[in-house]
Amino acid sequence: MRPVRLTLQAFGPFAATEIVDFRDAIEVGLFGIYGKTGAGKSSIFSGMTFALFGEPARPEQDPGSLRSDHANVEMLTEVEFVFDIGERRYVVRRRPEQSRPKQRGTGETRSPHEAWLFDATGLTLEEISGGNCGKIIAERKTGVVEAEIKNLLGYGVEQFRQIVLLPQGRFEAFLAANTKDRLAILRSLFDVSLYRRLTAKMKATAEDAEREVRSEREICSRLLFTEGFESAETLTAGIERAGETRNDAVNEESSASNALAQARTTLDQARDVEKLFVAIEAAQADVAGFAAAAPEIEQLAQRVAALERARSLLDVEAHVREAQAGLKEALAKNAKCEAIVIDARNKSRQATETLASETALSGEIGQLHNALEALSRLRVILEKSALAEAEAQKSSLAFKTQEAAVAEAERDLAKRAAERDRLALELQTARANEEQRQVVSQHVAQLTAACHTAIAYEKGMAGIDAAARQAVDAQTRHDEAKDLLQAVQAALQAAEHQLAEAQALHLAQKLVDGAPCPVCGATHHPSPATGHLENSGLDAAFRRARQHYEQAQLAEREWDRKSTSAREILSERRSQWINVEPPEQSSAEIGAQIETCKEAIKALGEGVDVANLDRLLQQLGQQLDAEQQALTQLHRAAQDAKTAMAVAQSRYIEMLADIPENLRTLTALNASVALKQKALLARQTAFDKAKEQATAAREALIVAERDMQAATDAVTLQRTRLDKSQQTFAARLSAVQLTEEDFQALKPGIVDIQRDRDRVEQHRQQWMAAQQAVANCQSKTLGLTRRDLAPLEEHCAIAAKEHEAAQERRLKAEALWNQLRRLREKIETTLERLERLEQSSGPLRRLAALFDGKNSQNLDLETFAIGAMFDQVLNAANLRLGPMTGHRYHLEREIELSGRGRRGLGIRVSDVYTGKSRPTSTLSGGESFIAALALALGLADVVESSSGKVQLDTIFIDEGFGSLDAESGTGTLDQVLDVLNTLVSNRRAVGLISHVREVQEAIPNGFYVDRGLSGSTIQTRNAL
Repeated sequence: MRPVRLTLQAFGPFAATEIVDFRDAIEVGLFGIYGKTGAGKSSIFSGMTFALFGEPARPEQDPGSLRSDHANVEMLTEVEFVFDIGERRYVVRRRPEQSRPKQRGTGETRSPHEAWLFDATGLTLEEISGGNCGKIIAERKTGVVEAEIKNLLGYGVEQFRQIVLLPQGRFEAFLAANTKDRLAILRSLFDVSLYRRLTAKMKATAEDAEREVRSEREICSRLLFTEGFESAETLTAGIERAGETRNDAVNEESSASNALAQARTTLDQARDVEKLFVAIEAAQADVAGFAAAAPEIEQLAQRVAALERARSLLDVEAHVREAQAGLKEALAKNAKCEAIVIDARNKSRQATETLASETALSGEIGQLHNALEALSRLRVILEKSALAEAEAQKSSLAFKTQEAAVAEAERDLAKRAAERDRLALELQTARANEEQRQVVSQHVAQLTAACHTAIAYEKGMAGIDAAARQAVDAQTRHDEAKDLLQAVQAALQAAEHQLAEAQALHLAQKLVDGAPCPVCGATHHPSPATGHLENSGLDAAFRRARQHYEQAQLAEREWDRKSTSAREILSERRSQWINVEPPEQSSAEIGAQIETCKEAIKALGEGVDVANLDRLLQQLGQQLDAEQQALTQLHRAAQDAKTAMAVAQSRYIEMLADIPENLRTLTALNASVALKQKALLARQTAFDKAKEQATAAREALIVAERDMQAATDAVTLQRTRLDKSQQTFAARLSAVQLTEEDFQALKPGIVDIQRDRDRVEQHRQQWMAAQQAVANCQSKTLGLTRRDLAPLEEHCAIAAKEHEAAQERRLKAEALWNQLRRLREKIETTLERLERLEQSSGPLRRLAALFDGKNSQNLDLETFAIGAMFDQVLNAANLRLGPMTGHRYHLEREIELSGRGRRGLGIRVSDVYTGKSRPTSTLSGGESFIAALALALGLADVVESSSGKVQLDTIFIDEGFGSLDAESGTGTLDQVLDVLNTLVSNRRAVGLISHVREVQEAIPNGFYVDRGLSGSTIQTRNAL
């Protein structure tokens, strides 16, 4: 990745928009980023890191703090980074989550974190702008943009901080890290996931095999325990016992089955005899029932005979009903014909009267023929006048057209004049507003500059006040800490004195004349300590007092440091503002004036193009002159059309003088002809219709009178037929000895005659069958005894229960025997399979344990693979470390360590002067920086060479050169810079952040960050 251009807007210490063009610096190869402490040098790195990954360069920094405190509230914080990867160019733009003024109303609103990524390949840097950044790859969604950038670069933000951006103190920490921490860093840089997945897979496979064996053995043990056996041998003995129990149950079941069969046979025989006696009793009951019903059946038989006689009269009765219906129908038809004759006589009379009336009016037909001939002559005259009428209408239309054109031209001319007056007034107003707008805008610019100065001064004063309060507070806390230290020191001295006295008394009691003193060795003890020995708790009191003293001493030193730091900060801030004149007005007052001016500008409205208005006004004047001339010509044409219209209308009026007023149009004339024709047709039609109706009425009357006579003859015939059928029905009733009332009473029962006859016959047959059944059953029971079934059924039930119990015992015994045999077969099969599994998985489990670090070095496969890559890193680092240290130091990997922790990625430094290796923690500050720098450069080389996707065209080193100042006389700084120049010559650019004067003199190319009262700015520096 090669940086091209970085644009920072309202970012960090940069209040406005700062552009860092890396092209010249990258071309030189080795360049610097300089400036005073706190100016914002590292913020350039934070800008690149945030643009790419949405995070600052320092992980502990909150992204929300990236917005500049010096920036205008209306300016959004934004970073744009243009970079190249190989032959392709990309642009990433990002805005952090931030507050901004609402577009409507007052107050603020939160804008979310947003990012855009563009492919700008083929565009020059000058062509890339806000509206032209190339093809969009991803936009808005920060997660998608970050994933695309990670895919392009081949690494994420953590790797970027390790191999591209080498921040302050980061690689010294990597140099001194333990194996666990260094492993986490190298794992993120080198893709050794294959070894980690292989180890995990083998470990999981081995654990699965062990888990399967252990689980299967536990299952076998639980199965045996569930069945009540301790081992497979006890299971075999149990199977033998279960077999014997099964055989006994089979014998018991056979005996119970025989007893049950005997009991069921006896019961079945008794039930058959009982059925015979029950059948005799049922047959005797049926015979008695049929005998009781005999009288009712006899009455039913007599009724059936009477119904037979009545049924023989049904045909004669049907003839009587048919004759009655025929007479009724003939009477109805006769009445209908009589009504038709009356109606026909009335219609014949009316038709005759209508025909006489129409004959009297037949004279009007001739009059209507004469009127139609007169109208035909008028039609000829009217058709000749049509041409004159058309000419008059054409002249009238031409006049109206010219008149309308004149009116429209007059309206357009009036509108154009009004538009000219409006533009003249608008031009006058616009000129006045533009003059006022320029005056107010100049005043706003002056007020804005003054406001920025006032805000910077107020922030400076607020910083001084805050620093003063912190200095006073720190001094107060320091004084309190000193007082507490003095009190605690006095308490410590008192506790120490008491303890010393107690120890002296204790020692004095053990002194013996002539024996050496355990303290001084003297055998003479002239003045031993005297007193009462009470030392309980003095030792603990002394330790507590000493602990309190140490704590108070640390607190006093800390507050002394804080107080000194607060005073230095206060002095520095006062020195910055001591020569600055205070503004005449506060930023709030100036802001109010700015708002007033903005409101005044807003009240003036949008800006107007005065020159364009003037040009439009001249064009309108020219158009007015042209339209006035056209109007004069239209007036002349209208007068000519009016004269032609008058001549045509006069000719047309003369032709219509002989035609009545109401018939001077073809429409009116045609309507009059149509009326006359309609009246003629109506009169002729009415006469013809009256004549036809009179003839039809006479014919209808003749037909009606003929039908009336036929209906009268039919009534006479039906009366004769009815009398004859009634006489025949009376004779038949007498023959069967029935009256008409008896026949009518029996008639409804004729439909059920067959049912009643069947009932009589069925009773006779069933009575005879019941008597025969009694006789048959009595013959079968001769010599048989009727027994009580209850004892026999109870005995059979007991035998069935005993057989069921024996069968259940046999089934349980057999099931247990089969279950135990299957269990033995299953356990034997499982144990054989587990033995084979243990034998086959043994090498795999041993290898998985070795891969997982269960070896003499506690080294897993992933760490071993990373160690191999780490050897390459150390070799590459030593290529840089040798020249930078005069070939005194050499980094080497430390593998053999004591303890149970992870090992294999330790670093030791070999010293040529002593011929021994030692920990890197023994290096001085400058030596540690050089070793860490060499390690970082070596790591970058190996990462780039091992990954075909990662291209480290440019790396940045943030500070650390200050530790070489003291050793500059020995040439250490020069050696480091020589190595970096060698690195630059190998196709890689290096950027240095430093405040060291010697570095700036040695590397003049780059950028300088200058801090001011209202924010920092970035300047480009090139060697002269």
